[in-house]
Amino acid sequence: MTARWGSPNRNTAPGYHGYASAPEMPVLIALMLACDPGETTFSNINSDVDEASGVAALTLSADELVFTDLQPDLAYSITLTLGSAGESNLLIYDVLIVEDDQAVFYLSAANSEDPSDELAPGTDADYVFTANLPEGVDSATARVRIKTNDPDWLDFYLPMSASALVDTSDTADTGAKGDTGKAAGGQ
Repeated sequence: MTARWGSPNRNTAPGYHGYASAPEMPVLIALMLACDPGETTFSNINSDVDEASGVAALTLSADELVFTDLQPDLAYSITLTLGSAGESNLLIYDVLIVEDDQAVFYLSAANSEDPSDELAPGTDADYVFTANLPEGVDSATARVRIKTNDPDWLDFYLPMSASALVDTSDTADTGAKGDTGKAAGGQ
C-alpha cells in the first residue's frame, strides 16, 4: 500500500491518518519557516547586558589577596570590595574560592551562604576572606572566581596567597663561649 496525502492509514484508530493531510501542510510549513536554527543553539553572548540602559562595570579594591606573616593556627582576614561603576546595575553571580588544595582559605559565613548580589551604580559590597595556615605549612595559594555581568569581567580569577611568619631570630643556645642564649643584638 502506498501512502498518499489525505488517504487514511488502515492500521490506526479511526480518524487518525498517521501523517499530515493536505489541509495541515501549509500550517506545518509556516511553523517550520518561522523557526530559525539560531534560536536552538547556545552562545557565549551575555544576555544580561542591557545596552539600552548602559553597561555594568566592576571595580575591585585589590588585584590580589595576599596574607603575610601568618602565625600557625590563627585566622587572618582580608576584605575585598566589589563596586559598581557602570551605568546599569552590576550583577554578581558568584564569588567562590577555587584551587585551595590545602583548605587554608575560606569566605565568611555571611558571604558564602549567598555570594550573589545586585549593586546599583555607585554602590559596593564587601566580601571577607580568611586564611588559616596550620602548623608546619609555610605557604598556600588559591584563586577567587568572580562571575558578573560586566562584559569585561564576566568570569575571572583573582589570585590569593598566604605565607607564614618567618622567625629570623637566633635564640638557640649553642653552648659556645660567650653564648648568652639570647637573640643576636639582644641584652
